[in-house]
Amino acid sequence: MRTAQTWVEAGTLDSWKTPGGHRRVRRSSVLKLLAQRKGNVADLSRKVVLIEDDPTLLAVYEQALQTLTGVKVFAQADCFTGLMKIGEVHPDLILTDLRMVGMDGFEMIRHIRADARLSHTALAVLTGMTQDEIVAAGGLPDNLDVLYKPLSGNDIREYVATRLNHPSAYA
Repeated sequence: MRTAQTWVEAGTLDSWKTPGGHRRVRRSSVLKLLAQRKGNVADLSRKVVLIEDDPTLLAVYEQALQTLTGVKVFAQADCFTGLMKIGEVHPDLILTDLRMVGMDGFEMIRHIRADARLSHTALAVLTGMTQDEIVAAGGLPDNLDVLYKPLSGNDIREYVATRLNHPSAYA
């Protein structure tokens, strides 16, 4: 504890104070420090599976997310390969489009929510559908975020950074 306090006071770790006076340190700051000191923090990276069938959007979103410190992105172009990657890497966050050829995002979400091993995995949808269209298609579970397109790379990066650094804000 004292070492962390020393690093915060020295500016080695980026932190802020809560209204109650407690210090909070960003995960990305700790990962950056570990990378400088050990050179390998691959197992501490937060994992994000991104599923988007539009190749242009997939590239924009993937490139934007790759700029986040301590985040490993697994980009997939369809729900089938997305589900396989989810089972392989057990991500911290899944971002998926809803309208896709073959298995759509609605069906994939049902599979994810039916798997007890993924019950605590954060899930968000990226969609151009309106709320009425989503309801007409069967709706979505209450415990996920809906991000409406058009979304820029900055929008996705900001959402993921906030979601992974402050998960309790979305509980």
